Amino acid sequence: FDENGQFKIMIFADIQDNRDIEESTLQLIRETLDKYPPDLVIFLGDNSVDRELDGYRQSVESFTLPCRERNIPHAFVFGNHDTEMDATPEELLAIYREFGSLTYDADPDIYGCGNCNLPILSSDGNKTAFNLWLFDSGSAHPDKSIGGYDCVRADQVNWYKTTAAKLKEENNGE
Repeated sequence: FDENGQFKIMIFADIQDNRDIEESTLQLIRETLDKYPPDLVIFLGDNSVDRELDGYRQSVESFTLPCRERNIPHAFVFGNHDTEMDATPEELLAIYREFGSLTYDADPDIYGCGNCNLPILSSDGNKTAFNLWLFDSGSAHPDKSIGGYDCVRADQVNWYKTTAAKLKEENNGE
């Protein structure tokens, strides 16, 4: 949080571009970051539709560049199309991490990849004032009777509850 107790998160969702990212997309990101400078950017998945790992890397490098040029921290969650290529989610997470993403895989034993929490410090930097939670909601649900898209699973919810309780205890009950 800043000195006024404010913390601004900017969301970009469904960029759905490839290694030859549209200049208009990058211009939109740049202009938006400049006009409304955030403290954190979250890319909400389906950012790259490139199906080759090198192309995926180039795409992530391109659309995160405006954040990196402005020293704005960024993170991401996977969308339903991100894993529709011949690469593991862990490989894709490594690409995002290569370009400065704060997203990490807090517990590889639970469903999905990139489930994590990002602590946001108080204005004075002395304590965690807020936790931002990121979850991988999957791609296609294996049970077709559910209706296609996947969802956050019970083990992810249990991880959240356990981790939140531990963080609350560590943060003097807050």
